[in-house]
Amino acid sequence: DQGVTHKCFGWTKKEQHTTKYIDQVIFKRRDSQARSVSCVTTTFIRIINQSSKASKMEEAKDYEELQRLQHLYEQGEEVDEDRLYELELLSRHRMGDSLTKDEQEDLDLIYKERGGSSYEYEQQQLEHDHSLPNVEDYKAQMGYKPPKKGIPKILQSLRQQLPKSDPIEKRMDPDGYYFDDVKQYEDDDEEEVIDFMQNGSVEQENEGIFAENLVFTIDDDYLNEHCSKQKQKQKQQRSGPKIKVSSSWPYAKAAALVILPVVIVISLIIAFVPNQVFNDNDKTYHWMHGDTDNYLAIKDFLTRERGISHADVFNNTNSPQYLAAQWMAHGDAMKLPVPVAENPTFEDRYVMAVLYFSLGGPQWENQVGFLSEGHICTWFQEFTVMNKEQDEEHTFLFGLHGCEQSGESEITDPDNYYPRTLSLSSNGLVGTIPHEMQAMDRLRVLNLEYNGGITGTLPPALWKMTSLQQLILQWCNLNGTIPTWIGELENLTYLGLGNNQLEGQVPTEIEKLTQLELLGLDNNNLDGTLDQFAPLINLKSLYLDHNYISGTLTDSIMASWPNLQELDLSDGLLMGSLPANFFTASDDLRVVDLHANQVQGAFPPITEPNTKLEFLALHENALSGFIPESLINLKVLRHLDLSINSFTSTIPEKIAEMTDLQYLHIGLNNFDHGTIPKFLIELTNLRELSLKDSRLTGTIPEYIQYLSNLQFLDFHDNALSGTIPAGISKLSAMRHLILKQNQLSGTLPQEFSKLTDLELLLLEQNDFKGDAEVICGADDILVDIFVADCYSGYGSGNGSSNFTCSCCSTCCSKDDPNCNDWEWRGNLDPEWEYGFRRERYSYNLGPVIWTP
Repeated sequence: DQGVTHKCFGWTKKEQHTTKYIDQVIFKRRDSQARSVSCVTTTFIRIINQSSKASKMEEAKDYEELQRLQHLYEQGEEVDEDRLYELELLSRHRMGDSLTKDEQEDLDLIYKERGGSSYEYEQQQLEHDHSLPNVEDYKAQMGYKPPKKGIPKILQSLRQQLPKSDPIEKRMDPDGYYFDDVKQYEDDDEEEVIDFMQNGSVEQENEGIFAENLVFTIDDDYLNEHCSKQKQKQKQQRSGPKIKVSSSWPYAKAAALVILPVVIVISLIIAFVPNQVFNDNDKTYHWMHGDTDNYLAIKDFLTRERGISHADVFNNTNSPQYLAAQWMAHGDAMKLPVPVAENPTFEDRYVMAVLYFSLGGPQWENQVGFLSEGHICTWFQEFTVMNKEQDEEHTFLFGLHGCEQSGESEITDPDNYYPRTLSLSSNGLVGTIPHEMQAMDRLRVLNLEYNGGITGTLPPALWKMTSLQQLILQWCNLNGTIPTWIGELENLTYLGLGNNQLEGQVPTEIEKLTQLELLGLDNNNLDGTLDQFAPLINLKSLYLDHNYISGTLTDSIMASWPNLQELDLSDGLLMGSLPANFFTASDDLRVVDLHANQVQGAFPPITEPNTKLEFLALHENALSGFIPESLINLKVLRHLDLSINSFTSTIPEKIAEMTDLQYLHIGLNNFDHGTIPKFLIELTNLRELSLKDSRLTGTIPEYIQYLSNLQFLDFHDNALSGTIPAGISKLSAMRHLILKQNQLSGTLPQEFSKLTDLELLLLEQNDFKGDAEVICGADDILVDIFVADCYSGYGSGNGSSNFTCSCCSTCCSKDDPNCNDWEWRGNLDPEWEYGFRRERYSYNLGPVIWTP
């Protein structure tokens, strides 16, 4: 993986592993700040390793020269191939690559000429590597698991529970972005405070390095200086640049003052971590004492008296059942006596211990009190997150919680006190759900989502848990079919099985789940027909997308869901036309996504004002006829995608009245020839605009600059002419600009240097002249993908281009229509069930561009 982390440096393997650990495991960054985080991390590591500055400066010099020669070689220029070979050999050796015998002999000659040997260099590297403590090995040796590792993921699940006035507002932050299930931290979320209640309150500071429960703080000015140099070199070289770190004594002294307290704190944490039940040295537990009388009594009770577990599973001393019984017999501080009759406290405790060992409990990202001395109703943890929209803090519980008493008994009677909710989402669970879960028949909520290590089929034990109201198992790794017993869970209001590997026919028994308000079967390989779900009359959210669900969306089916708020049937096998009551069957319909089906016919009329629908995606179908002007009756629509259909005539000017629109994709239809519509100037809230392949002529108008919120602009494959207007520089939020396959000419405006957030720029198959130095020479622009007609034609016989580009990722020839012929589209395919935000642009057959 040559990701952002590796682009920031190219030195020792120890630095690579350490920085990658901090970036990916602790920070869990995948947004635009990943580069700056890597810079901070790398700078921090370099401060520690001041002693090897001399050798590193030499290595940096070699690396820069290697990059320069490789660039010239790739451009077809003549280079000193012997020197290039020498530098490549040095680089491979320094990075730890294995060398052939001949290469090793060549390497020894190189080092002799430099007054040393490859062996001496290796010793320097070893000394340098050993200056960094092997934290991972040390923690593994001590049996220590960091309690903070999974918190960012957990917050994604917790965030969805925030009370909102309506579902759409639940998905949008104050700036109009959507939250995504895989979202980590946003640029504007740095003030958000995570209260981690196990070990107190931990804050992430903008100027610090947040590592598990520790906060390292380094001087701001020092970091900014080195990170700005880093970004500049990264722009020039594109891969593996070095950071030159000052070796002055004050900085080294400051580093020592930072590191020494950290080492002390880590030692104290490890010393005072409660004695873990697992001994990593001999792979045993300290409380395993074999077949004692107490253990045998527990085993007999669980098998013969209660039938909770099968007797044969105890023959395996590594089985979760054996480990759980041993723990209760010898390791449980609660020391419950073995009952002689039904005892919910004892039985529930055993079942939860079996679950713990079945799903890799010792390796969970958060232990949340499991196997602690208290009642299982204390096996939970609190998390506090700030709701910025309402300026309120909300506390969420994670683990076993929601406990209540049964009957008229006092709460002090533990046998009548039991949990209602088990929530372990995003916690690194690995294994299969155990058979013993059937004994938890009073549980109402089972939430194990976002644990990709959970495998196997839906366990038959679940069918006895008839009190369940929410079964949340999406984003696991379940396979097999949906069993017919699913119909026995008639109290379910929430069934989430999406994003697994389920297949086969959706059972007809699912129609028994008439209390369902949310059904998520999305992103599986399921077969079924749409009318199977018509009996689910209480549905508010239905997600069947990315399956093989067929049928036609009729008036009667729409009428059977009067409370429907969100409907996602995208990427399926739907046919027929849209029903006449499509926009009126439910007064609360807010989200409709039917893209990538075979829906045909005319767009249904919208006869009455609609103040609820905010998201409408009908792209990649076979809709035809005019786009009706009655579309403006969708008064609060923010997202409209009608692209890739067969609509004719022109884009209705009435769309100018839909001023709430933020996302308008309407290209790839059969519109008449015409210029870019003037009414677009009214849509000042637009963030994305795509008029791809819309038979547009004329020039790009200057008024495009007034759409100042645009981040994505696609005029690909039209007949636009003239120059790029200088006013486009006022689109300071622009990230993706697609102007390929037009008749544009002239030079790139100097104002392009102001588009500092630009990540994708496609300009090929136009007639530009000059060069791209306004972008390539800018210190604060780093375009990930830049394609233009800059192919020089050396050695090919083709005509050379009139446009040069030193930083393009691909140079095309104007005579080659097959260059960069991917179908670049930015149509959105969200994950609705968890709330979403525009997390990536997935270009068909092209690369995936991640956006913050």
